[in-house]
Amino acid sequence: MGIRLLESIVIRTRDFGESDRLVTVYDRFLGKRTGIARGARRIKSPLTGTLQPPHLVRIQAFEKENRDLLHFDRADLIERFDYIRSDFDTLMATLKILTILERYSIEGEPSPAMYDLSVSILRGIESKGHFDALGLAFRLRFLAYSGFYLTLDSCIMCKGKGEGAIAVERGGFICSRCEKHPPIPSETLRLLRGLMVADIDRIARGKPSPLRLKEGFEIMDRALAYFFNKLG
Repeated sequence: MGIRLLESIVIRTRDFGESDRLVTVYDRFLGKRTGIARGARRIKSPLTGTLQPPHLVRIQAFEKENRDLLHFDRADLIERFDYIRSDFDTLMATLKILTILERYSIEGEPSPAMYDLSVSILRGIESKGHFDALGLAFRLRFLAYSGFYLTLDSCIMCKGKGEGAIAVERGGFICSRCEKHPPIPSETLRLLRGLMVADIDRIARGKPSPLRLKEGFEIMDRALAYFFNKLG
């Protein structure tokens, strides 16, 4: 309880009352938390331009016992991500990433690995990296860090490789020798495997096929919906 110092990604803001703002952040050591920033909607407030997605900020917060909401008293910018905010398509892709972080993360459950992943992805996008490839890599790793690892390197039944499909409800790749499913193109499977393990800088510099990315997003969006709907 008392004063806390946060180093956080701002992932969502909402107006609250006449002059305040509810701000949801993802912190390295506190996970997803929401706080109230008093007066943040006033033009002259020092919080107005700071607590905006996707800023990386250092926040002085006050936590009261038995209260879910933090009180954000002060915020200093660490990184602004100006390029992300200046380009519409890039900003929209980034906000989709932040929406996943906000929607599917459990309040108050920290994951330093998830925080580091998110910051790395933001920096990759800010460097004018391939935001769709980075967004797909985020989805894959977000699932894994949340405990829902999709096995992609070999068949979950026989450990073999070759042609097959990704059965989300079964937890990964199933080869066509074990079960018959509409097969995933080998190029798409290879893309997903690479995005799961490749360095973020390398992913940012890549130029994957738009069709393979589209197929990858369809699989991962289905996986996110399936696994997190199971949690209720």
